[in-house]
Amino acid sequence: MGSHELPAGVGFTALVGAVSRAREADRSDPLFTDPLAERFVAATAGVDTVRLGPADPGQITPVWEGLYTFFGSRTPFFDENLMRFIDGGTRQIVLLGAGLDTRAYRLDLPPGTVVYEVDTPAVLDFKAAVLADDKPRCERVPVAIDLRDDWQGALLAAGFDPRERSVWLAEGLVMYLGAADAGKLVSGISSLSAAGSGLIIEVLRRLPVMADVPFVDEDERTLALVFIDNCRAGPGLPADWMTPLGWRVDRQVDFIEVLASQNRPVPLLMRRDPADPLCTVLAAGTKLRD
Repeated sequence: MGSHELPAGVGFTALVGAVSRAREADRSDPLFTDPLAERFVAATAGVDTVRLGPADPGQITPVWEGLYTFFGSRTPFFDENLMRFIDGGTRQIVLLGAGLDTRAYRLDLPPGTVVYEVDTPAVLDFKAAVLADDKPRCERVPVAIDLRDDWQGALLAAGFDPRERSVWLAEGLVMYLGAADAGKLVSGISSLSAAGSGLIIEVLRRLPVMADVPFVDEDERTLALVFIDNCRAGPGLPADWMTPLGWRVDRQVDFIEVLASQNRPVPLLMRRDPADPLCTVLAAGTKLRD
């Protein structure tokens, strides 16, 4: 397959996520496998972009160690909590800021499951071109819209039923939204969630700064700037706002605790400032009332 135009900004961070998921499969102890991740990387061959990986593939730099860890080690948390709701009978999945997520292709989802993938037209077009010959394991419905626009109306028009339980994934999303947009997003999720629905989300504890980043060359510096320039203040820690919106927080955990449970080391990128480490908080909750 030839190269495709790569969406800019947050679309690029989705590609870094694909690189990281592909890298996970190369480990002797992978937490999961994503066979399609490498396809997204290969599809951008020849596209002029920041180098995707360390200059010497045999020598992982602190920056790429941190990125591989950020994008790889959070995936099982989202997968396991998603399947908890699916095993309980939920059949609507909404991937907000879906990016290059391949859960509709790689997870063993039961018949009747529908995955709604909400993201910008550019990202979804790129994804469709790369996966044109692949068949998802359940019904997959792309919803092409910017989450700062009327994504709720677009989701309903695509067939989403707010009377039925759903499970929402906001993986690597709210840190790219300003506080106001993030607040609108989580309120919108709540308004469309029937009792018993699930929400799995990730937020940054604090915004990253260049002092966090142990870059070794200009490509890594540029890569860091892409992330830092796109990060915004999110809605705060999940437990602070989920409860007032009618959710029970089933689990809230620091990313560093997730690494400990996986017997994975904390990368330098997350511990340059031991008093205020750069990490995310992962949470999963259940809607208690309509």
